[in-house]
Amino acid sequence: MSSNAFIVVVQKANDVLNADGMMGTSDPYAKVSSPTAPAMLNVATHVVQNSLNPVWDTGVLFTLPTSVPAMIKVDVFDSDVGTLVDGSDVSFARSTRA
Repeated sequence: MSSNAFIVVVQKANDVLNADGMMGTSDPYAKVSSPTAPAMLNVATHVVQNSLNPVWDTGVLFTLPTSVPAMIKVDVFDSDVGTLVDGSDVSFARSTRA
């Protein structure tokens, strides 16, 4: 079975939403996934604390069989780890397709 190798670079985001309320910032991270091969690509960047313009400069190397269409999905979330409010991470719902 043949495969293709890909490198996805998550560089940065600009003007993400203020998800931390009165703090005026967010703690964003990006999730990179493939809707066509979720078991082969599902990774997250590190969290950038207190930023509305996070820079990750993170690369991900992955391979997909040539029989699987190469679709990439990038979602940006606000991390709620370590906050006083117990809840799930907030999605900024500004997905980008490559």
